[in-house]
Amino acid sequence: MTTSGRAGKPAAGEQPAQPQAAPSGAAPDDEQELRQEIEQTREQLGETVEQLAAKTDVKSQARAKAAAVTGRVKDKTAQIRAKAGDGGAGVRSQVVGKTAAARQQAAAARDQV
Repeated sequence: MTTSGRAGKPAAGEQPAQPQAAPSGAAPDDEQELRQEIEQTREQLGETVEQLAAKTDVKSQARAKAAAVTGRVKDKTAQIRAKAGDGGAGVRSQVVGKTAAARQQAAAARDQV
């Protein structure tokens, strides 16, 4: 049931809500059954209110979204750093190899002189 903005009033074209009857279709005869039904209805209402409150809590939703985005950015940053580190090791080994080769060439050139 939707409301037209006035608390408890049904929207145009809707029938007013009828109290829910016991599962058998008749009002509960026993006081204990009635109390249990009331308690169950209260629990359901409480859950509904919590769900509605969560939907309207924009600040909380924004924080959750920001946390999710931050997590994704941190993961991506870690991946990029790992790749950069792997590439750096390759460059480092190339420099070491070329430096050793250059030293050998320089030593060979000195020996020839």
